[in-house]
Amino acid sequence: MDYKSLTSLVLRLTGNIIVVSSVTSTPRTFAVYNELNFGRPDSLRNEDFAGLVSTGAQFIAGVILLFGGRGLANLFQRLRSPPPPT
Repeated sequence: MDYKSLTSLVLRLTGNIIVVSSVTSTPRTFAVYNELNFGRPDSLRNEDFAGLVSTGAQFIAGVILLFGGRGLANLFQRLRSPPPPT
């Protein structure tokens, strides 16, 4: 297995772990939000908003790593290799 394939595999596995982590934390975020606001009008507190934003950002970063692992591996290889002679 060459360097590019290994890097792509590791980035995809990392993206998979991040996506699974964000998806499993989403129900807790909404459950806590609903439990705290039971019987009150819906108002989003700063902490709740931060939790939702961080879960969304984590999901987006995971999807980018999951589907863009090969492109990132190519970028890493170009950055690590010496420039071609001119």
